[in-house]
Amino acid sequence: MNKIFKFALCAVVALGFTACTEEVDYTPATPSNVNDQVYFLASNSATPVMDKADTQFTVLVGRDNGSSAQSVPLKITNPTPDIFTVPETIEFAAGETEKELVILTSEKIEYCKPYYLKLEIPEEFTNPYNVQDNHPSVIMNVVKEDYEPYATGTYTSNFFGGSWAQDMEYSPATDMYRFPNLYADGYHYVFSWDGSKIKAAKSKVESGYVHKTYGMCSITTEATQYNANSNAFLFQFKWTIPDGRTFGSFVAQFVLKELK
Repeated sequence: MNKIFKFALCAVVALGFTACTEEVDYTPATPSNVNDQVYFLASNSATPVMDKADTQFTVLVGRDNGSSAQSVPLKITNPTPDIFTVPETIEFAAGETEKELVILTSEKIEYCKPYYLKLEIPEEFTNPYNVQDNHPSVIMNVVKEDYEPYATGTYTSNFFGGSWAQDMEYSPATDMYRFPNLYADGYHYVFSWDGSKIKAAKSKVESGYVHKTYGMCSITTEATQYNANSNAFLFQFKWTIPDGRTFGSFVAQFVLKELK
């Protein structure tokens, strides 16, 4: 592009701006009060799981300034209002910096089906410039399970070199079994069993066991077998650390003792 053309283009652009520009009133956005920031705690689960007998679950909400009582409205996206009853406001008492928001569920909820729910704190109660782990909104897929006691027995793990009493549970909705809290609370091993064959629901899952050096360990189901004569469920697990290295393969066994 030569200099004459560049000059002409600039002149046209300048003329265009002169002819079309209008002055408009500008109202700056009201800054949020950083001392009153309200948020959902990072510890909230994106996939809350309710037990069969549960009729409610909770969401944790926090704020930075607890000097006085405060009522905070909620923005709620609830596609299934016949399933969830959500409070329209969060009510903090003076001195409170954390609050459990109780969400009720109706009898219409179906077992083992995820239900979407989104909660948001209005912008005027948040501070987008404050970098932290907590969030102004939370998106959840809520599931209510129907697992019920099926049997008790003894679980033996060659990886840990020990045995312990273990429950076995059954879900009629999914026709699946599980060992609840097998290696740690909140970590279940789920499988199908037709009376002879065993199949893991997922080939690889987090075990819940956190190694002091390597972190969370996962188990991969390599082989399974059921022995009807001894009521023994046999599993071969490969134990893996986060970087992909393994401790090797180890056998575990559950011997069913009594049906519930």
